[in-house]
Amino acid sequence: MTFGILRYPHQNQRYYEASAIFVENELAIILDNLNQAYEHIGYQSYGGLSLYTFTMDNPDAKVWRALYRMSTAMAFFEIEGEFLKPHNEGRGTYFKDDLASILKYSGKTNEHFTSLMINAGVFTSAFAKEFETPLTIFDPMSGKGTTLFQALIKGYHSMGVEKDKNDCVEMNQYFKRYLKYHQYKHEAKHQTIVQAGKNKGTKYTMITADTKEHFKKGDTRTVQYASGDTRDANLYYKKNVAHVMVVDLPYGVQHGGMDLMKLLNESAKPWHQMLKKGGALVIAYNTNQLKREDLVACYETAGYKVCSEGVYSQFEHWVEQAVNRDLFIVTKP
Repeated sequence: MTFGILRYPHQNQRYYEASAIFVENELAIILDNLNQAYEHIGYQSYGGLSLYTFTMDNPDAKVWRALYRMSTAMAFFEIEGEFLKPHNEGRGTYFKDDLASILKYSGKTNEHFTSLMINAGVFTSAFAKEFETPLTIFDPMSGKGTTLFQALIKGYHSMGVEKDKNDCVEMNQYFKRYLKYHQYKHEAKHQTIVQAGKNKGTKYTMITADTKEHFKKGDTRTVQYASGDTRDANLYYKKNVAHVMVVDLPYGVQHGGMDLMKLLNESAKPWHQMLKKGGALVIAYNTNQLKREDLVACYETAGYKVCSEGVYSQFEHWVEQAVNRDLFIVTKP
């Protein structure tokens, strides 16, 4: 059977062009790790509509539910000759898509790319076949929460650490307003983290659910975010708690007055402690500021396994002047 994928449009033409290869890479990561046989065909035009096409034999409902999570796929079609049959029944998200898109700020990663990073981590990890269960996604440099919100949209628990206290406060205020406006049942709390008599920051916790019925039954999702140093991430959360870690690094060489590579070297082991065995870490970085060989040395030394074969070396793309972005993906053996 032959199928076609229509990509989401994007106002940034450069990103839209880059997403052409993202479709193939994301599809491969998902299907390979679900042991689903398929063959790539490539882009073909149907009545002026460009679709990425591939063949797939006897996919079951679970495979389709995984494909419906693709960040790049706006619509699927079954192709019979020159006829296109929509194949999108049952698509949906745990939370509304707008949760991650309403809050605007400088330096924000677009939500589709964040979704791509989460998918790459989930389906690369040892938990690929558990993608429908409420896994835990951790962003150790979470900013104002795009990754945390995108994880909730997919039905996952999420956790984050952010050095900027104001970002955490703004994120907390926004999330509360959003939940109240959309009438989601929720429970909010926060606590001060103290170690050796020193204030190490504040951790916010929000417990919610997609429906009132699920909330009452205790079928909930938890979003947590702490204001503090990412190198102290293991102070805010338990060890071996995250199935996947996702971090979109700042695109400049400095972060809060600290050399970024130095920060990564110092945080690699604390992050490793938080990641479950078989878990995956996905890093987006600017190739003009950080070198892949330095990342390899850093994470191999800290005990991670680098993913470098096939599509894992094919995510590099131009974003804007002085920013050429790539993905670096590792797992915890």
